[in-house]
Amino acid sequence: MKTALALLLLAPAFLLANDDKPTSVAVQMKQIAANYKSLKVQAGDPSQKDTSLALVAGMRQAVDICQAQTPSPALKLTGTSLDNYMSEFRKGLDELDADLQKLDAAIRAGQTPSIDSILDGMNALRKTYHSDLR
Repeated sequence: MKTALALLLLAPAFLLANDDKPTSVAVQMKQIAANYKSLKVQAGDPSQKDTSLALVAGMRQAVDICQAQTPSPALKLTGTSLDNYMSEFRKGLDELDADLQKLDAAIRAGQTPSIDSILDGMNALRKTYHSDLR
């Protein structure tokens, strides 16, 4: 009887937990954010060059995965609204990937001022697209 009661009490929590499972895009975006934070701290440090390049490569891979996915806000849209949203979403990803390519080149060349500038631009890009695509 105690087991049955426990199961009844836990079932709603289990169902809610499954509903809150993050989408693939959300998981990738969290990875991009985590890598960004690490890069912000270490990208200008020549002794961290290989690690920084690996972080950038991970971010580019996450962008590639996101290109083929649909973010959760778009799941509620249809027709032209969906097309416009996805076009804007992919445009933002393309801009991010272009910045990541520049960042990779700047890290390889050891151009610390450029690295900082590119990272600041990526943060501005994040703010723009996060507010536009909510």
